[in-house]
Amino acid sequence: MAVLVHLARRAGEVVTRDEFANEVWRGRIVSDEVLSRDISILRGQLGDDAKTPDYVLTIPRVGYRLIAKVRPLRDPEPAAEVQSVTTVAQAPVPAERAAVISLPVRSGSIVQRLWRERRRTILLGVALVIAALIAMLRFPIHPALDRTKIAVLPFASLSEIPDDEFFSDGLSEEIMHALSGVSGISVVAKTSSGAYRNSTSDIRDIGRELNAGSILEGSVRRDGSRLRITAQMINANTGMQEWSETYDRRMSDIFEVQNQISRAIVGRLGGTLAPNALRSAAPTANIEAYTLFLRANYLLRQRGAARLTRAVELYRQAISLDPNFARAYAGLAEAYTLQPSYSGTSEKAGHRVALDAEDHAEALGEDPAHASGVRAYLHFRSREWLAAKDDFDVAMTASPNDADVVQWHSQFLASVGWMERARGEAEAAVQVDPLSPAANQRAGVVSLWSNDSEAAAHYFSIASEVGIQGPGLPEAWLAFLLSEGRIDEARKALFETQEIRKQGTTWIEPALAAITKTGSTRDAVDALGREYRAGTLGVPMYVGALVMIGDVDGFYAAMNEVVEGGEPFDVEIFFSERGRALRSDPRFIPLMTQLHLVDFWDVAGWPDLCARTAEKIVCR
Repeated sequence: MAVLVHLARRAGEVVTRDEFANEVWRGRIVSDEVLSRDISILRGQLGDDAKTPDYVLTIPRVGYRLIAKVRPLRDPEPAAEVQSVTTVAQAPVPAERAAVISLPVRSGSIVQRLWRERRRTILLGVALVIAALIAMLRFPIHPALDRTKIAVLPFASLSEIPDDEFFSDGLSEEIMHALSGVSGISVVAKTSSGAYRNSTSDIRDIGRELNAGSILEGSVRRDGSRLRITAQMINANTGMQEWSETYDRRMSDIFEVQNQISRAIVGRLGGTLAPNALRSAAPTANIEAYTLFLRANYLLRQRGAARLTRAVELYRQAISLDPNFARAYAGLAEAYTLQPSYSGTSEKAGHRVALDAEDHAEALGEDPAHASGVRAYLHFRSREWLAAKDDFDVAMTASPNDADVVQWHSQFLASVGWMERARGEAEAAVQVDPLSPAANQRAGVVSLWSNDSEAAAHYFSIASEVGIQGPGLPEAWLAFLLSEGRIDEARKALFETQEIRKQGTTWIEPALAAITKTGSTRDAVDALGREYRAGTLGVPMYVGALVMIGDVDGFYAAMNEVVEGGEPFDVEIFFSERGRALRSDPRFIPLMTQLHLVDFWDVAGWPDLCARTAEKIVCR
């Protein structure tokens, strides 16, 4: 409400993020994510669309502007002729719920005399209705939240050490990691709970938004080798504190403190500890290595080419200090897995070193459930379909609430043609982690392939609002912009993406001209081919551009060299509505055979779009 009021006071003007911080949060340091979340909630309540707004316009990298008309509330004076007597209830409710009464009145008529006589009664009735609405909205009756579902909010950093937020973040994430192994307790995904960093929201509101009956929050102060950690668990139904503790310890005691906090929570929520759920042994005896590991994790979550590159360096430094640090190897594997999507580097080469790091992690005793998820994704991207399915079966059973694993599984399902299941898994990932940019982007991609542009716009909008640094899957976002006819936005995004990836741009204008039917398809295909063969255009962008151009012959000609090169690309587009022309071509089944999908289907089951008959394979 404070954000909306401040926008209204400055109606028509651009309000910068710094101004919001100064006026709404009174100078408190809050992340951009907090403001983005508030704007997203406002839009949801107002029924506003970020793409074509009626209320709040986003000014990229600057702030926001209220574009709705703002007027002071006043009782209208009677006019000589026909007028409209209007009473508007001004209350902290969405615009569409404001009570409005409008009566046409003629001067000197019986209607006007009746209006004057009944005016007090009508206004009193309106006031009572509005009071009831306000009471319902201000003090709604909510069903009780499940106490065994807990959200671990990011611990506040009270250290005087610059940029020490990674350490407090790491502590809360480690507690979350420990609790996820407890039977009878469910833990809100880290991306969604992480959105409440520095939040001033009421704990009860946070609980309802995350559907969690228990909230853990705390703070960390680090001073040399000493730590002061405070933690408290709050009942989100009542807002009352149920447990709190302060720990004054040495840095070397950090792992024992994490375990003590986790055990205290388990004892109060009634969970059952699985064997070794709370590790008795520290993941490493080297505190410096552990600090490097936490810094790397912090960067890994934020994504972006530069940050992932730095995360790789930090994981390697941690491993050099402790060669038996299994979780550092696991983090390194995940960083290598994600890196090609952000930097445009070879996915094949990146996944090879990721698999090697994962092998080391498993050999040193890393959690097999998490390892199965990363390994499943790597097998899938290497087109080892059956191995990927087996690993995903293990990972999905062991970690059904790991949003990363669920959305990777969605990608796999779509790539083997099981599109309906893929969409279900993408939406499940959003349910698990509703504020995850990656999960929302994935749901947007599958909606796009299903020709549900409204759902795609919804999910892409959320992904953008709570976005992480840099393009995670720019090809999908670009396909959405182009399918919506937003050519200028697509052009800008293309140049920005290629600049980040340090790749060629000479193909962009010919390709856009071909897509908009203002230029030659042959010129566009030739320009794309030149950039690809020169090594200045990645496979995903090359394939995606060819599909958007719609030249079936040019596409299949290019596929020969792409498949021979062995570099992964997104096969799922073949099974989208846009891929119908590709599936109906006689070259489709030979390509699917070359990609080993036909062998997979014979064992695991055929997708709805294709079937093997006694004579041949038929696809629609």
